[in-house]
Amino acid sequence: MPESGAQEHGKNRGREEYLRRVRESLAQLQSKYGLELGGAGEIDLTAEARRLQLPQPLLNNQTIVIPCQAELKDLGLADPCLIVPSSWPVELLPTHKQLAVGGQVRSIGRSTYSLPKYVMDAAWGSTQVWQGSLMPVLAVIDGDEKYLVRANSWFFRLGNFRGHDIDPSSVNEPDERDLKRGAYLWGEDLNSEITLVVGKF
Repeated sequence: MPESGAQEHGKNRGREEYLRRVRESLAQLQSKYGLELGGAGEIDLTAEARRLQLPQPLLNNQTIVIPCQAELKDLGLADPCLIVPSSWPVELLPTHKQLAVGGQVRSIGRSTYSLPKYVMDAAWGSTQVWQGSLMPVLAVIDGDEKYLVRANSWFFRLGNFRGHDIDPSSVNEPDERDLKRGAYLWGEDLNSEITLVVGKF
């Protein structure tokens, strides 16, 4: 088998093994806690998320996720946290640091890392490609328009700045010449730090 073919085969096997472990973990967590958001708690956490205006529509409103911070049974405070529908196939689950299920959620609140809604909508509406990736969006912090929010992101951090520091009403396309010469500052999307909650809501 050529080296490139062997590498591809190895990647596929690694991916299959990863998905198998995720399915096993989900099955164990579901058996212990259940998928219903908040479990048998007294607070309707889905209604609480709506009250706080946390749900974020995706794919032309075909599906909804909840970027947030959450208090979880056996895990404590998870921030940033992303709650996704249990109807999603395992193959579509976003990158994450740890996994939980809806029945573990005790309380929910707005994460200081969460992007303002207008900025989040723009980040998920990015369609232009730049150097092989979707074009970031240009955000304003403290009146300074030089911060890049990665496409398809829910959260932001750069040094001491977080999503809640971003101007909620201003977003723009970066200038490609300024992108090339490094005139902007790239924020982190925190994907590798997310606690992913799979739940029914």
